[in-house]
Amino acid sequence: GLGAEEGVERVGSAGWDGALIGTFHNMCGVFLRWHGNRVGIEKNFVVFTGSDCLAVMKKVVQDMGGELPAPEMKAMLRKVQQMKVDRAVDPEKFEKKIKERYVEEELKILQKYEQQLRAQNALDFDDMLIFAYMLLEEHEDVRGRLHVRFPYILVDEWQDTSSLQFDIIRLLADKDPCTLFVVGDEDQSIYKFRGADSSNIGRFKESFSGTNQFLLETNYRSTQTICLAAQALIQNNKTRIPKVMNTSNVKGAKIEVYVANGNKSEASWLVRNIKHLVNKQNETFGEIAVLYRANYMSRAIEEALIAAGLPYHIRGDISFYERREVKDIVAYLRFLGNGRDAVSFRRIVNVPARGLGDKAVESYTEWCDSFGLSPMQGLLALKNGGQVDGMENSVDTSKLAARVKKGILEFADLIEQFTKFAESNPLPNLIDRIVADTDYLEYLKKIDKNDRFEELQSNVEELKVATELYGSVPAANDRGLTSFLENVSLMTNPGDDTKRDTVQLMTMHSAKGLEFNNVFSIGWEQGSFPINRADASEIEEERRLAYVTMTRARHRFMLSHKKQSWRRMGSEFKATDCKPSQFIDEIPEEFLEREEERGFDGIRKEKSGWGERQTWSNKSPKSKDSETTTRIVKY
Repeated sequence: GLGAEEGVERVGSAGWDGALIGTFHNMCGVFLRWHGNRVGIEKNFVVFTGSDCLAVMKKVVQDMGGELPAPEMKAMLRKVQQMKVDRAVDPEKFEKKIKERYVEEELKILQKYEQQLRAQNALDFDDMLIFAYMLLEEHEDVRGRLHVRFPYILVDEWQDTSSLQFDIIRLLADKDPCTLFVVGDEDQSIYKFRGADSSNIGRFKESFSGTNQFLLETNYRSTQTICLAAQALIQNNKTRIPKVMNTSNVKGAKIEVYVANGNKSEASWLVRNIKHLVNKQNETFGEIAVLYRANYMSRAIEEALIAAGLPYHIRGDISFYERREVKDIVAYLRFLGNGRDAVSFRRIVNVPARGLGDKAVESYTEWCDSFGLSPMQGLLALKNGGQVDGMENSVDTSKLAARVKKGILEFADLIEQFTKFAESNPLPNLIDRIVADTDYLEYLKKIDKNDRFEELQSNVEELKVATELYGSVPAANDRGLTSFLENVSLMTNPGDDTKRDTVQLMTMHSAKGLEFNNVFSIGWEQGSFPINRADASEIEEERRLAYVTMTRARHRFMLSHKKQSWRRMGSEFKATDCKPSQFIDEIPEEFLEREEERGFDGIRKEKSGWGERQTWSNKSPKSKDSETTTRIVKY
């Protein structure tokens, strides 16, 4: 994407006309425009996006007399697309999979899906690679023409190529003389989830005889300490080309490992150090980055930065409290706390869908306005036959269409149940109730178009973690819902502007290719990083991600892990003990400076009418009156 655009600009300015520069998909698209008729592809083909492909899959399933929920429809589309790639890369292996893995119905769906695309003269993104591969594999004369046209081939980021992309390059470069030059580092292969095959680096010498290998082992970015520490970490991977990273840069500071009591103290440590870097070390906010394994981890950090008045920008995402799924649940809470909140009412009255479109909602609000009713008063009036507290005369409910009234009453029943529940249950439980009774997670599955359901669900769960501080009293108490909503209203970030000098927040994957003077990385706990589900090969991928994270730093790298963290245990969130990431132990102690917080981070157990709960508190468990005392110990 961006790298290809930059390449075009540089080559254009150098006056090298005729060079073909672009992504693999760009290149394959050009080949198919030129010669696609040889594999049955018309020159004026169109490329279908993800939503287009999903619409095709939906029609295929319906034509076969079936019906699938949205999440299963997306899963079927992914499976069909993977089947196409498997068939192209290794037909014999694919035939074995047919017998062992795929069912007859799936093969029929694949066949009909492809028929639908061909009928519309359309390709999906996988087709662009597959048909280009077929073109090169089956037509030697086309290979010959392209070989004459492109005797020099350069591929950047080779470690991020897929098996199919490898084979496309192999076919393009199968004749002498051809100069093929690839640049890559298997230690930075972190996109397996996108189809990248880190073994392509090792396969290169096997596939191309006469290969000369040049090891680029000099690091021009990081200090000696960071380089040596990252080198020691990545050497634990078995599937890599041995190489030793070195640098002529200064030795630099040791890597700081901070052991926090919990989320709150981890965020406080971060703010404290950012202030020190800016105020005492003359660093700019823009040269400070905070990296984390998953997007939901940004919530506690954002809150701390906002409270401290420090400017930040989330790269590649939006602020936690601006994320749709978070705003939806908060809107339910706002409406429960303030029945006159028309903005929140409009947001949630048809979320999830209750058959209330914009026109229906507009007719309801106009009806409320005609009698001077708030949205909540209107709900009560409909439930009570037009009677409204404080009004002598009842209101005429017959002016609302039956369909509108039905949907509004369904919503009113939910709000009534939530209101009663809030009177005797804490805020975290209220969120659970809202999510369950509205079937909100199923709603997220249906509207998720980018296979991000787990991330969306994690954001909802992280919102619940944020409410634990207010969980020692019923939600209807002023110290419950009201206090939480007041805090949320302060959690806005007017400084979130990429043009300003701001602290950069992003996932580890988003940081690839970037560099900063100072890098903080949070959440280095076993189960979070590396993730729980990682097998042996995925552990190596996670370790590469740790390596990439460390080597984003020029001068200082600081990481943290928590002793305790709020995690879902069944249907509840509980404070659980955390183990430090195994990756920390793989860094030699000589490169580390450890710092541990001693004291109390506000997690305590408390008896309530609903059993034992884990809650947040700013009081020490030893005394109801004594404030928390915290010591920072270096060792």
